[in-house]
Amino acid sequence: MSDDAPEQALPDLVAVEADLSAVDRALKRLDEGSYGRCAACGEPLAEHELEQDPLAERCEAHAASGAQPVQDRSAQTAWGSGGVASN
Repeated sequence: MSDDAPEQALPDLVAVEADLSAVDRALKRLDEGSYGRCAACGEPLAEHELEQDPLAERCEAHAASGAQPVQDRSAQTAWGSGGVASN
């Protein structure tokens, strides 16, 4: 084992943690009913986008632009319909 092993392990660990975090976010969106929708605009993601990356959080247009998620969209939907989210 070389002396470089600990230095190489750190980027690998960071990548694994990022992947696990993305899986956790996808599972949370699945529970909330927002999986498969763009976090920036709320529009459904194209089927080919989810096939290519099941952890995708934004549509192609917003993934490229780096748009920030619309965090209040689900709260507005839920409260605007008498507390029942419409998805």
